Amino acid sequence: MKKRIVTLVALLMILCLALAGCGQRGSNTNDSSNHATSQNEENTTVNNTDMETEEPTETETETETNPSNSDFGMYTYELHGGITISCKTNVWDYIDGNSFDFRAMAHDLGFERDGNDYSSCARFYHDLDDGSEITVSLLDARNSDEVFPYVVVNWYKSSSEYVNYGVVYDKTDTKYQVNSNPKATPKGPHLSIDAIYIIAYAMEQWPTNYPNDIFEGIFGDYYNPDSNLVAKYELP
Repeated sequence: MKKRIVTLVALLMILCLALAGCGQRGSNTNDSSNHATSQNEENTTVNNTDMETEEPTETETETETNPSNSDFGMYTYELHGGITISCKTNVWDYIDGNSFDFRAMAHDLGFERDGNDYSSCARFYHDLDDGSEITVSLLDARNSDEVFPYVVVNWYKSSSEYVNYGVVYDKTDTKYQVNSNPKATPKGPHLSIDAIYIIAYAMEQWPTNYPNDIFEGIFGDYYNPDSNLVAKYELP
């Protein structure tokens, strides 16, 4: 009888231990599952944050698609000596290799009449309603044996009513040729990128500002009153 009681007690203890073990395993399983879910949520949050950080900002996109870096569609060009001028015209639309299409730019900016019948210049006219005319020219002037390439704007109504303003531009980087006039001497080694910048500026400003000096505001520091050339502004 005692043996049966001892056996029953032993069986009851084994049963209790077994039930306790099952409960513990269930609790561990739930904890692991909860921990895994929490970790996945954290990873998802981190990944989403990384993706948002790597997206290009609006400013970066605008910079890539707008070479002028301006909200007003202006192109800023730097000449030798650190001088800057701003234009609406993208001059690189008229440059192919070392060739500058002066005629195409002139016609696009309203200077519809060619005046390229002189061997010393490339010139374009715009006729005004009052019978006068304005021109923008690329010239080579000589002072003794030295050649001064420069850009000139002109308003002409009569022999007593006219004005000229000109700028001698840098000639150290003279690799561009004018393809609008095969006779013109300013082509070849006398045309620098500075000249193209100045031509674009002059053709934009001259039609609405003549007969005022359009160069004084940006080239005033380089004014030379003693110059015997039409170009009174001599850039470094």
